[in-house]
Amino acid sequence: LANEIHIWTYNTCFGAYFIPWPNLHSNVKDLKFFVDNKVTGMFYEASHRTKHSDFMRMRAWMMARAIWNPDRYTEQELMEDFCRGYYGPAADDILKYIDVMHEAVDSKTLSLKISNPMLASATITPESIVKGYGLLQAAAKKVAGDEVLTQRGMQVRASVDMVLIRRGRNSPARRGSRRHG
Repeated sequence: LANEIHIWTYNTCFGAYFIPWPNLHSNVKDLKFFVDNKVTGMFYEASHRTKHSDFMRMRAWMMARAIWNPDRYTEQELMEDFCRGYYGPAADDILKYIDVMHEAVDSKTLSLKISNPMLASATITPESIVKGYGLLQAAAKKVAGDEVLTQRGMQVRASVDMVLIRRGRNSPARRGSRRHG
């Protein structure tokens, strides 16, 4: 059919850069699928208008590592390596938070749409938000006193804050998150 196939894929929600975009568990698998099917070029487009979209730095780092050798790493290995280096003592809680946000989507049969922030934010259950906030609070305590690591944790929390803002004042998740700071 063609000698060269190039894929242009998206790694964010362009309708709302800050909301959780739970696809970190599939990026390397997708890349391996493309390579196995003779794709010759990849372009990952993500947030270019803000420096604080959902795990923007980790996404770029993961794909930069994976694209050199897609068979060398799993998503989990890359996420753990990045989080330990970037979030320091808060890494374990951040990794658990990522799992909580992904489980909310993985348990549903749907396709995330890059321009539909309401669909992506609606997949995150109130229980997931409460649990996620608790993990982020625990992470914050572990890096208290370190301005850089505290700021990095606050950038993660901004994604959940955006979901709460989009859902409104009386959301059950918003009421539950107040208990966790």
